[in-house]
Amino acid sequence: MEQNEKDQTTDKSKKIRIVEKSVISVLLALVIAAVAFVAGWFGRWGALGEKKRDLLWAIDTAEENYYHEIGDELYDNLFGAFNFDPYSKFYTEEEYDVIAAEREGKNRDAGFSVYEEGGYLEVYAVIADSSAERAGIAGGMRFWKFGKTEDSLKAGTAEDYFIFTAKLAEDEEYFVRCGESEKESEATNFKVKNGENGAGIALTRKFDPMRVYQVVGNSPADLAGLKRGMYILKFGATDDANAMQTGSLDDLSELVSTLKPDANGNVTIHLQCGFDKTGVDAKIYSVAMKEYQATYCYYRDNTTAYRFRSADKKVEPVLVADEKLAELDNDTAYIALTEFTGNAAAEFKECLSIMKKNGRKNLILDLRGNGGGYMDVFVEIAACFLKDAGSGAQKVAYAKFKSGATVSYSAKKSLYGDYFGENARISVLADEHTASASECLIGALVDYKAVAFSDIYLHQDESGVARTYGKGIMQTHYENSNGSTLKLTSAEIFWPKSNKSIHGVGVTPQNDGAIAISSPLLPDADDVFLQTAIEKIRNKADVPSVSV
Repeated sequence: MEQNEKDQTTDKSKKIRIVEKSVISVLLALVIAAVAFVAGWFGRWGALGEKKRDLLWAIDTAEENYYHEIGDELYDNLFGAFNFDPYSKFYTEEEYDVIAAEREGKNRDAGFSVYEEGGYLEVYAVIADSSAERAGIAGGMRFWKFGKTEDSLKAGTAEDYFIFTAKLAEDEEYFVRCGESEKESEATNFKVKNGENGAGIALTRKFDPMRVYQVVGNSPADLAGLKRGMYILKFGATDDANAMQTGSLDDLSELVSTLKPDANGNVTIHLQCGFDKTGVDAKIYSVAMKEYQATYCYYRDNTTAYRFRSADKKVEPVLVADEKLAELDNDTAYIALTEFTGNAAAEFKECLSIMKKNGRKNLILDLRGNGGGYMDVFVEIAACFLKDAGSGAQKVAYAKFKSGATVSYSAKKSLYGDYFGENARISVLADEHTASASECLIGALVDYKAVAFSDIYLHQDESGVARTYGKGIMQTHYENSNGSTLKLTSAEIFWPKSNKSIHGVGVTPQNDGAIAISSPLLPDADDVFLQTAIEKIRNKADVPSVSV
């Protein structure tokens, strides 16, 4: 018994010592881990660099000591600093959910964007018997430039002009450029003399009516009948033209923000629009802001036209005969591609199938206003134009990253023969807003000899410049575990065979031999650019654009 008790006591002591050792081991491990964590934290802190440490210190200090609570505004401003270029941006989870939905073509808006001129100065009034009146300047003229000599004329605001005249001596002569026309080239330089009220000119700032820049396919704006290039003459909460207002984009946005939704949660804006600035052809368009499946292609030839429309949740090409392009010959089709996103690749192939079914062998591809999109969509569409390609996968572009790594984007195979014959002529229309994936597609067309540079028609602006946008860089989305996303410019893009980068340069007549067409940027009812391009294309010999 005693022996048994002693043995039991001995066993108990051993267990206690074992437990003590275990506790000590755990505590020691925790201490080591804590030390490692602290050391790692300080190591990380030290590795941050002075600027990053200062920023974190400033945030902590502000949150602790600012006399009001600091809300999300601080972080919104900080995240806004990630706009290293026009393409990089930080998105919250909610913001990125909208981007992801639009990536699939699922939008909730009116479906149109607006182009707004920067405005201009107008001579509001001229003081009687002033230097300006004696020189021949009249109220209603556009006021373009001013300067001490005709060689030093410069544009500026009304404030700039009055500061300029305030620095002149009394009776000192100078020049102003004014005219009745909307074109500066038709204006006149007037010599005037500085007096108590300058030259006697009163100025006011005017704005041209806003214009519809782009209409998303299958959107409420598209279904309502809005067209690219239309002037937005008035807008309002009702379809009563007398109750509508004129104004700027800010005024339009402010009105939209005050509209009350209907029973379905949709709001409707009413627009008075037309291609004539005077309103001769203007109509009232009622556009509801609601959910829709966006589409990105439409087809035209000289007898038929198709747009993609939703029917029972399925998007299909629908005949819209009134949009046929009568100026085309019997061999040519026209396809407009507005963006590389959503179902654009499938729609584009459907348009090519319609072209083939209708017996058209030549194509005019309109990329005007197409700002790009996603590389996977671009690859699918590029596959249709790989004329000079072998069998198997074909590289259609490649990217170079900061690390020096190179990533190729390749089509599984060439689909050129599915839609085009050897003698097909493909022509491309582009402007200064044709960018990114659109310029990649032009690169694939050129490098695989589906087009020559002389088959590319560029819009030329009033200053004589003709070029595509020149965006040869790519963005990557980096997703955080909490759903936020950082979009960063991550690589430069190159054409597949020529290794050409168009970044900052674009495609131009001077460098590449593309054809410049002088016309308004946005189309009027006749679309001068398109009509001129068609005429030039028809005047070319009926031979392949690139020799085979």
